[in-house]
Amino acid sequence: MTWIHVAWLAVGLMLGIVHATGIWRSATHPTAMTAILGVARLLIVGFALAAAAIFGGIIPAAAGWSVGFIAGVGSVIVGRSRIRQRKAAS
Repeated sequence: MTWIHVAWLAVGLMLGIVHATGIWRSATHPTAMTAILGVARLLIVGFALAAAAIFGGIIPAAAGWSVGFIAGVGSVIVGRSRIRQRKAAS
């Protein structure tokens, strides 16, 4: 694996985490900007994956996004369960 593949993996990982947490925030705190932010998230991820495809790093970028998205969803679930436990304890 070359350094460019590692870079695309890192970019995909960051995009996946930001994408998952952004979806959670939009779902839990809807505002007038929710729809625009959803489209913006999709465009950013789409452009990043298109750039990765052009520069030969689509597999690492897609794998990084997948792992990042799963990690982001996992962190949201763990965070929500901790909040529920604190509320139940008080």
